[in-house]
Amino acid sequence: SRVVLIDDLIATGGTAISGFELCKILKTRVVEFCAVINIPGLDGVKKIHQYHDGFYKNVSVFTLIHDSMVGDESS
Repeated sequence: SRVVLIDDLIATGGTAISGFELCKILKTRVVEFCAVINIPGLDGVKKIHQYHDGFYKNVSVFTLIHDSMVGDESS
């Protein structure tokens, strides 16, 4: 089976990775991960794609609000 995971936001990527791992246990394949927003400066998408030696590097990550629309207050 193929699934699309949906979450409210991407911060550090931990919740997404947990969802990916759950799908892996259930023998399904995540084909896309969607969220409303990615919090800039926390590198969540990068961490998702690098997790477990890049196991999820080919999973598309889509957000409704693009990072460029959100200011990075940490810089």
